[in-house]
Amino acid sequence: MSPSVKPDQDGLISTWRRGRLSGELSYPVTVRDISAALVGCAQRDELKLSFHDLKTAFTWSEDRDRYRAKLRAAEPVRVVKVEVRCRFKGVSARPDYAGRYWYLTVRPVLRDQRSAARRLLVDRGLPLIQEWLAAGRPQTWYEGTRWRWIELDLGQESVRAIEDRR
Repeated sequence: MSPSVKPDQDGLISTWRRGRLSGELSYPVTVRDISAALVGCAQRDELKLSFHDLKTAFTWSEDRDRYRAKLRAAEPVRVVKVEVRCRFKGVSARPDYAGRYWYLTVRPVLRDQRSAARRLLVDRGLPLIQEWLAAGRPQTWYEGTRWRWIELDLGQESVRAIEDRR
């Protein structure tokens, strides 16, 4: 059973899952950073916030190795993902699974990249997440699963939003 996703007493978004990291990795943003960036978002209290270690983020060891190599080479990597999964009665595999489910996932960066990654995410990346959550959309948009990745390019000090659906 997953823990509550309601904000705690300090107004912070509750963490649904937090993976342990090796000494070389660190999460680039904190619960406090994310909670502050999403103040006023209607979905804020519904978000399931997860901090994924590489084993949780990537099923295959080759993908984990590729991600680490990209971090070491300061190549673009997808670090934060916001996602909505919409299930409708009669369409979902389980009838009790109908509804909208909001997720926000954070992947780690190298420990020595944390400061630069945090600055980029707080200044530019998390506002792109907030913008995506706050956008008005027709009901038909909420079919299936949609997400927005925040990709960091620490070598170029840039941030890019990538959207897709399934």
